[in-house]
Amino acid sequence: MKDLGEFIEAEKIVKSEDKEDRKKTQEELFNFLETLGVKKEDRIIDGKYDIMLYEKFGMK
Repeated sequence: MKDLGEFIEAEKIVKSEDKEDRKKTQEELFNFLETLGVKKEDRIIDGKYDIMLYEKFGMK
């Protein structure tokens, strides 16, 4: 993304409402991203492109 760097998004539909199932799926996705060279500490959860741009450039 221009001015923010490179991003990748991974999603998986989880029909179960069980919190542990959702946690397990999230962990599977992070493990997959690690195989692509993405580190867990680099993750952004619920990041919105427009909000990140405003924050980067100090806009309100």
